[in-house]
Amino acid sequence: MNERPQPSRIATVRVQSRVTVTGVIRSVSTESIAASPAVRCVLADGSGQIDMLFLGRECVAGLVPGRRCTATGRACVHRGRMVIWNPGYELEPDAGEDNRPGAADRVLLIGDDPGLARVIEVNLAVRGYQVATAPSLVAAGSYAGRGLSLVIVDLGLADADGMAPVMSLRGRDGRVPVLAVSARGGEDMRRAVLAAGAADFLAKPFPIEDLLVKVQHAAQPNGERRDTAGR
Repeated sequence: MNERPQPSRIATVRVQSRVTVTGVIRSVSTESIAASPAVRCVLADGSGQIDMLFLGRECVAGLVPGRRCTATGRACVHRGRMVIWNPGYELEPDAGEDNRPGAADRVLLIGDDPGLARVIEVNLAVRGYQVATAPSLVAAGSYAGRGLSLVIVDLGLADADGMAPVMSLRGRDGRVPVLAVSARGGEDMRRAVLAAGAADFLAKPFPIEDLLVKVQHAAQPNGERRDTAGR
């Protein structure tokens, strides 16, 4: 009987190697390649990103942002990006189907600072969280109802400044806690953010350890503990 190959970290994938990678779908888009339609799905695992490219397709069932997916195929480079052409893929159960004890917490990070987003994403992913990112409040709308454990939002978003992101997110699903971060610190700011419905607040810049502690408490409000030491 053939055993299923162990997934590789995306950062270790080499060109022309046959790989199996597992990550969270960050975005799905359609484009034209050599006059043929194609679907590009960006997969991230905290160590890097790789694109699944489905040539000759205008849509691929089940591929939506925030879904966890395992892809298998040969790695190549296309337009400067690492890709897997027409991969085999397997989707993990949808968020609504996976509420069993021990399931990974799903965190949505909303922010338009790529450097900060990358640091947060990597530090959460290596500690077992499933992390999806959105560069704007509008883009975050596609994650509504995805079984999120926590939303982290930067209050300096270009498309919704101030308290609007917190109030909007709480309005969509009041059950999901919101951790707000902002360059504008101070006790008045903290009180305003909490009054808007956020579960907690963190002023930038901050040590990543402080963020991890707040994520742990916000994502698991019943007192369950996740080891915040790196794996």
